[in-house]
Amino acid sequence: MMVRAWMFIGGSDSESREEIIAAIERKSKDSYPDPAMDMWVDFGFASCTSEEEEKRLCARYCRLIEACTFKEFCDAYRDHRLFSLFRSKGLPVDDSQRVQDPIAVGFDTAPSAMVDYGLFNCENDSERQQLRRAYKAFFDSPHGDPSALHEAAIEGNIHGYLSTVVQGLENPVFRRLMENPYPLPEYDSDDSDDSDY
Repeated sequence: MMVRAWMFIGGSDSESREEIIAAIERKSKDSYPDPAMDMWVDFGFASCTSEEEEKRLCARYCRLIEACTFKEFCDAYRDHRLFSLFRSKGLPVDDSQRVQDPIAVGFDTAPSAMVDYGLFNCENDSERQQLRRAYKAFFDSPHGDPSALHEAAIEGNIHGYLSTVVQGLENPVFRRLMENPYPLPEYDSDDSDDSDY
């Protein structure tokens, strides 16, 4: 069970029980996912605007973990119901932090979505913070439309679309950060040879 939990949070199944316990004991109570990890988005840290907000959210998770079973937490995480779990345990969480609401944050938990929305373009923490703030400003705006953002991503025009909603994206770094491999080349099914099937 400990190894399963350790793997769930990103550890390796090759580590012994003693190594896992030692690694856990070395971690600070204020530990939270790295911005490069999918969990950064899943657990709502991507919507925090400062390190102080990140620490407050981390503290809320510590209280939640003390109030629920590991299975409850894992099930809520898997089913995208962490916000509901917080509420069911009587623990308030800021709705703006969009705890595990990938649609609201604009990302999916798959690595492909990290490419689609530019997170893999970030070369350092400063760039991740800038991109994060741009998306947060988009979702905080009454004009921020997640469906339109998705369409812009598919068309390879995230920067062009976000610039119509969020001010201050003139810096060329934003154009680079919001690049993705879209639009994909057209696939013509008539060109394929189905004779072998």
